[in-house]
Amino acid sequence: MPATTSAGESLWLDTAGKSDFAPLNGDLEVDVAVVGGGVAGLTTALLLKRAGARVAVLEADRVGGGVTGCTTAKVTVLQGTVYSTIHQRHGTATAAVYAWASSAGVEDLAEIADRIDRLRAPAP
Repeated sequence: MPATTSAGESLWLDTAGKSDFAPLNGDLEVDVAVVGGGVAGLTTALLLKRAGARVAVLEADRVGGGVTGCTTAKVTVLQGTVYSTIHQRHGTATAAVYAWASSAGVEDLAEIADRIDRLRAPAP
């Protein structure tokens, strides 16, 4: 099975509906402009918005496309090689902090996705 490297091979992009956002017209005043509409950019924008910032996400192509659409943006804590490298270069404590931060990031993203699913669910 070939690696998932393009929209033609991506399960995510082949099965997800395309976003349909109108291009910006005129001036827009925001506190923060986030460049990129992948999982990292959208999560950053959401967290900034929750903190009270006025946020615009700037995406040149398809929201959720690019790296996110082809790789799921590496949302995982299973990074053995990375842990080994961090441990060798910076010690056990730093590797443990990296593991904790990776796990917390996955949990936060799962919570965001769960909230979105609940918002989309039809009313009983």
